Amino acid sequence: MSRNELNWVWQEDEKSQEGLEAEITRRGVTHTSWDIKSSKIRERQGWHPVTYKLADATPSLIQSIKDIDNINYETEYRREWCTSKGKPTPCFLFARKFTRPAALRLLNVAMLGFLYDKLQKEVICLRKSCEKKDDYLNAKDEEIKVLMKKVDTLVRALEVESRKMKREAAAREKNSAANVFYK
Repeated sequence: MSRNELNWVWQEDEKSQEGLEAEITRRGVTHTSWDIKSSKIRERQGWHPVTYKLADATPSLIQSIKDIDNINYETEYRREWCTSKGKPTPCFLFARKFTRPAALRLLNVAMLGFLYDKLQKEVICLRKSCEKKDDYLNAKDEEIKVLMKKVDTLVRALEVESRKMKREAAAREKNSAANVFYK
């Protein structure tokens, strides 16, 4: 790659981050798995990132990469924990290489995982909605029971009042008949 091509790549990378300043954390702690002996030819040996093949591309590989939260600098006898905005976080990844079949498998696994997560969230949302509706219906059932008790009480009170009025009417009639009889 020529110097002009490298300069163009760098400029494009800078442009791709424009407007994302609030979403990007600047930090230098990254994790790389190096494959020092990636070539059998001595002249070609050097520091190369590990290339993951189809057989390596599993959800457990991705999880193991996501679980990296610190870098152990063996030669400096120190460990640096990865943070973002003062909070612990998985380390940024650097120089991950996947063969085409491995990358396609990971994309499929990621898409299935994404769809599964989305479906699971939808199911949880529906369950919560059903629970709320069940709670609402149960509350309405209780209100109906209370209203039915009140109606029953009012019906009984009306029956008692009706009997009382009939007795009073009968007593008045009896009194008026007795008064007519005595005059």
